[in-house]
Amino acid sequence: GRFGGSTKVLLFFHGNAEDIGLAEDLLHHLSDSLEVHCIGIEYPGYGIYRDAYASDKGIEEDAVTVYEYLTEDFGIDEKNIIVFGRSIGSGPATYLASVKN
Repeated sequence: GRFGGSTKVLLFFHGNAEDIGLAEDLLHHLSDSLEVHCIGIEYPGYGIYRDAYASDKGIEEDAVTVYEYLTEDFGIDEKNIIVFGRSIGSGPATYLASVKN
């Protein structure tokens, strides 16, 4: 693998007034610096997901869905998932950390 078989995954929740496209350079930097795989989660109402209804509940549901996809479908151990939220991204990141150890 790119990072010598690293199974660590960083789930990234971006800040306000940006979307995943604008966070791309940061995600590459985090991935290279920390030697982890990064997944940026887009919010309903933002970027490529802009036609969806923006709500706290929507992003919380999406965060849990991505987390469960990684742990259940990909078999990634929960201890190898890092949750990172920047600015307003700290809300869904904290929510996810509170419902999934």
